[in-house]
Amino acid sequence: MLENYVVLDLEMTGLSPRYDKIIEIGLIKVRQNRVAEQFATLIYPDMQISQRISEITGITDEMLTNQPRIEDKIAEVIEFLKGEVLIGHSLQNDFAFLMQACYQCGIYSSVRNEKWMGIDTLEIAKKCVDVNQSKSLEALCKLYGIEDKQHHRAVNDARITGQLYEKLCGQYENGDRTFLPKSYTYKIKKDRIPTKRDLERLDMLVKKLNIKDVPDFSIMTQSEVYRYYDKIKSLGRESW
Repeated sequence: MLENYVVLDLEMTGLSPRYDKIIEIGLIKVRQNRVAEQFATLIYPDMQISQRISEITGITDEMLTNQPRIEDKIAEVIEFLKGEVLIGHSLQNDFAFLMQACYQCGIYSSVRNEKWMGIDTLEIAKKCVDVNQSKSLEALCKLYGIEDKQHHRAVNDARITGQLYEKLCGQYENGDRTFLPKSYTYKIKKDRIPTKRDLERLDMLVKKLNIKDVPDFSIMTQSEVYRYYDKIKSLGRESW
């Protein structure tokens, strides 16, 4: 079992690193098997979050309104993680969101050559835990008697993932290569910049519907502009 590592957990607006956004980051740094430091922040995603995500996480639009944007925190997050072995439950997914955020914030060129190493507790559970046992973080915590105080909040999930890692190591490690850190990579999903016509069309619709609280269009990708246009257009139809 590793004695030094960082546990990573993110909450997002959905499942797509390209189209969805990070709304919470939780990091726990472990030294000599003890929690040495933690990092936690909510993130304003520049988009409304769905009712389903609010129900799952307990995070609401109101909670995010005055929170920092990802570009205000991403450098600090990378500095916290750099040179560490990362541990997470479905780590590849969180890592993908993190790298996509680096790209969207313009710092990917400075992190892509880092050697990112990690261990995924979900992969360990799939290989070692009984085939009929659910491998969700919540179910595994119940199985191992790990107290899950605030499920689907980032720092809580980072904390219990670290405890799950210790439990799995204690029961199954014994030289199994699944417990060794492996290299993590992610192929960036590049997006187009919206055209002048895209922005003008969106601006005209916003003015037509008299929408006051709008995101900053200048930092949106073309796909984000299209999605926002379709969204407010459908809302506008409801009031016509």
